[in-house]
Amino acid sequence: MTKHRALFIFLNTFIIVDVLVILFSVLIKLPSAFRYFTVLSNIMMAIVAIFAIYIVLRRKSSQILHVLYLIATTSLVLVYLVVAVFLSPQFEDYFYLFSGYNFFLHFFNPLLAVISFFLFKNLKLNSKTCFLSLIPPLLYAILYFIFVILKKDWPDFYNFTLGGKEWVSVFTLLIILGVTYSVSVVLVKVQKKLSKQISEKQSSF
Repeated sequence: MTKHRALFIFLNTFIIVDVLVILFSVLIKLPSAFRYFTVLSNIMMAIVAIFAIYIVLRRKSSQILHVLYLIATTSLVLVYLVVAVFLSPQFEDYFYLFSGYNFFLHFFNPLLAVISFFLFKNLKLNSKTCFLSLIPPLLYAILYFIFVILKKDWPDFYNFTLGGKEWVSVFTLLIILGVTYSVSVVLVKVQKKLSKQISEKQSSF
């Protein structure tokens, strides 16, 4: 990743600063914001980005970093897809959830994460590794089930029960897990294809 090292560091620094600014200027005043998968996944991405910059600056390769980056990036892409495909169509103004600081949490950070992921070289990831990307949504699903369906302490802010039909949440979870795994697999395959094309171009000179 030598050629793209500066770009990778820049993109990840932007993600870190962006998340920290939103966290301490907006979200810290709204404790309920930390119930959202959007917020939690962006914080996770920022933490992984810090680790990534540290590894890159030391000019080392880390399989653990590659796996963590895949998991975090997949979670952010999932955030974007849920907002774009499921939540936004429920509003009169489709772009409402892409305005203000949500623009960064729902769209810009996922985009930067994907670009950064594609800058890696020599990834030793496969379809089996992609199953690890299911961990964040699975853990969150447990929390959501406990606090929304069992205890009813949280409102169904993602509308995964489609208006109170609790049994629907099971199918919603299966769909989300299927989409998550598919996103992870696509990220890995596209990254490997791009990496191969770059290597072939470099070897042709």
